[in-house]
Amino acid sequence: MGSNRRWWCGAIVAAAGIGAISGCSSGIKVAPEAYRGPPIGSDTENGFHMVVAELPSPGWALEIDATRESADQTDVFVTLRRPNPAAVYPQQIVTQRAVTRVDEQERLGIVARVVDYSETEDPAYRRVR
Repeated sequence: MGSNRRWWCGAIVAAAGIGAISGCSSGIKVAPEAYRGPPIGSDTENGFHMVVAELPSPGWALEIDATRESADQTDVFVTLRRPNPAAVYPQQIVTQRAVTRVDEQERLGIVARVVDYSETEDPAYRRVR
């Protein structure tokens, strides 16, 4: 049923033309432990917040999964996906950026998780800030 719910949420988002899943994020799990992974921060561009990740190689992927508004800030949920182990990548720090739909005047929270290349389960997110 979980995959059907994700498909349904994705269909609604696609039909509405919205870039982030914000209304269908009720099943998101946030663990109480601190985030431990590659450095993640934020910047702004053209009036919007941007999530910035310093990743150890070009094979990593930064994905924005959802946004959730609260009274004092908007949280952006991101996934950092490890590289495909069958591929070879140079060991060099790479900066990846993902623009959000969160106005730069709003307070931004970042909640992240690190998953393996082919992971299909939904591990919990951890608060970055």
